[in-house]
Amino acid sequence: FETIMHKAPHQQQQQQNQQQHQQNDTQEQNHIGENAVGNSWLSTILPPAPSTSPAVRAPESFDNSASNTPLHNHISSPLKPVNLLPDMPVQHGSRRLTDKEQKDCDVIERLIKSYFYIVRKSIQDSVPKAIMHFLVNYVKDNLQSELVTHLYKSERAETLLNESDHIAVRRKEAADMLKALTRANHIISEIRETHMW
Repeated sequence: FETIMHKAPHQQQQQQNQQQHQQNDTQEQNHIGENAVGNSWLSTILPPAPSTSPAVRAPESFDNSASNTPLHNHISSPLKPVNLLPDMPVQHGSRRLTDKEQKDCDVIERLIKSYFYIVRKSIQDSVPKAIMHFLVNYVKDNLQSELVTHLYKSERAETLLNESDHIAVRRKEAADMLKALTRANHIISEIRETHMW
C-alpha cells in the first residue's frame, strides 16, 4: 500500500509536467502567430514553422485544417482547371485561422483566379489576331511579288513563253478557216455584181 501511495504522487507530477509542456507549446505557437501577424498580413496565410517536439500534437488539428480549407466554388470556370502542382502536405501542428484571415485568404484566392481567367481570355483573343497579322496579311501583301521574283529567276522562262503544240494546231486551223471564209466572201461578191441578162 505504501508503494502505491508512493507512486501516485509521482504519476500526478508527471501529468502536471506534461500539461505544463503542452501549455508552453501552445503559447509558443500563439506567439509565433502573433509575430507573423505583426510582420505582414500575407505571412498569416502561410502556416507557422513545425514544432520541434513531435510528441505534442493537437487532436483537433486535422478536422480544423479540413474545415478551414477554402472551397473553389466561388468563381465558375468554363473548363475544369488542371492542377500540375504536387499536393501540399497537411501540417497537423498549424494553428487555426481567424475569420478575418479566412476572409483575406478567400479574397486573395478569388483575385488570383480572376487574374488568370483574364489572362487566359486575353491570350485566346490575341492568338487569332497574331496569326492574322503575321501570317495572313503578310502572305497577302508579299505573295505576288514573291511569285514574280521566282518566275523571272527561273531558267524555264523560255519554255514557259513558247507556244504549246495544241495551241499551234488550233491557230493553224483558225487561219485556214479565215482564208476559206475570205475566199467565199469574194466569190459571193463577184456573183452579185454579174448580170445574168
